[in-house]
Amino acid sequence: MRRIAQNGAAEVWEAYDEVLARRVALKLLTVGSAADPATQEHFHRAAVATARLSHHHIVATFDTGQDAGSAFFVMELVEAPTLAEILAHEGALRPRLAAMICAQVADALSAAHRAGILHGDLRPANVFVREGLDGAPNVKVADFGLAPVSGAGRYQAPEVLAGAEPDARSDVYSLGVVLYEVLVGRPPFEIDGGPAHASAETQPVPVPVRPRQLRAGIPRTLEAVTLKALAVAPGERFSTAAEMRIALLAVDLQADDALPVHAHDPTPPAGMPATSVQPERRWLVPAVATVLLAAAVVLLGLVLSRSDLARDLLGRDDRPAVAAPGPSAALAIQAITAFDPDGDGSENDARLGNAIDGDPATSWATSRYNTRDFGKLKPGVGVWVDLGTRAKPGSIRVASPSVGWSANVHVSGEPGSTLAAWGPVAASVAEADGTVEVRLPGNEGRYVLVWFTSTGTDNRVEVTELTVA
Repeated sequence: MRRIAQNGAAEVWEAYDEVLARRVALKLLTVGSAADPATQEHFHRAAVATARLSHHHIVATFDTGQDAGSAFFVMELVEAPTLAEILAHEGALRPRLAAMICAQVADALSAAHRAGILHGDLRPANVFVREGLDGAPNVKVADFGLAPVSGAGRYQAPEVLAGAEPDARSDVYSLGVVLYEVLVGRPPFEIDGGPAHASAETQPVPVPVRPRQLRAGIPRTLEAVTLKALAVAPGERFSTAAEMRIALLAVDLQADDALPVHAHDPTPPAGMPATSVQPERRWLVPAVATVLLAAAVVLLGLVLSRSDLARDLLGRDDRPAVAAPGPSAALAIQAITAFDPDGDGSENDARLGNAIDGDPATSWATSRYNTRDFGKLKPGVGVWVDLGTRAKPGSIRVASPSVGWSANVHVSGEPGSTLAAWGPVAASVAEADGTVEVRLPGNEGRYVLVWFTSTGTDNRVEVTELTVA
């Protein structure tokens, strides 16, 4: 065996399971901690609890027991760097990657919370990040339920450090600290005691510096998610990890308010506070010039529109101008049906209503397959919706936390029993990064089929809401 990590009261060794002939990770208490019966019991209870968790973003627990008076448990061996190691080597990550990683961590927390298990010790050192086959990150979270054994103060929620019982919102706070650190390169509070709950209860808890003041390139919406998770009052945070996950996946990472990331060293000169004011001013001048130029063009158009020359130059005629259409109203979906012509004919049908109930906290998902191409069992699966009457839908929006999925969209007057019966493809999505809105060419029909041709990186597709407009 070889030791691969040590964390205060516990250490992790690489070992070999002779019964099942596989390499595993063996976690056991250090000598000093093993002498404490309460710590031994807590360690054992945590192992038993986490063994119930079976999730693609959670490190699996296989066994637990005692040997030579020391508690241990056997875990999945994850051969990947921890987020702490990545940050130490590369520094702050790009916003897109940070959001994807923390959304997967939130997914793991949400699964554990549904099983009644808190993490209590979330920090970069127990988040493993490996690269998936498609280049996207694939996260595994370890050490659920071990907070009293190895918790680090700077990642703990204020109320927990003050002595209150932790809950799901405490884990949300810890994830907020991790997200802040991934975006900025350091946690919001450098001291290991967390956000300085001074012994005097009246001393205010300091507010972290806004991430955009420390690093350019962070969208305002992503900053808002981070600061909401870090709210001092538990009631002002996301109420669940699932809610935070949805907020992360909804961030527009191409937003215009995301300042460009500059290639030069962002470290300010000594004595000068880090700020994003100068980068904002650099793009402010060309922005103002662009606005003035656009105004001049509009004014010139108004003048020319009165003349015959304008009609010659602009190709105009004397018919009244037609205003560009505004945002289309959502079309009422009357029903939703699973479409699995090459399988058993159903695909989690009992949850289909969650995809059209208007509640982003509920969802429908395909089965989980062994590979992203549906285990090579079939070319795809899908869902179709009934609009109640013939229409010319202009777009379909698929709200999804899944990353990397692909699909085709069909519009038809009749629902087909085979894929060929649905007619030609109206639009396609390839390697979607979560939620997408697909423009449709105006095909007329009453039924719209979303046919998934590949799953997300977790070998399934989850849909929180499907709308047609």
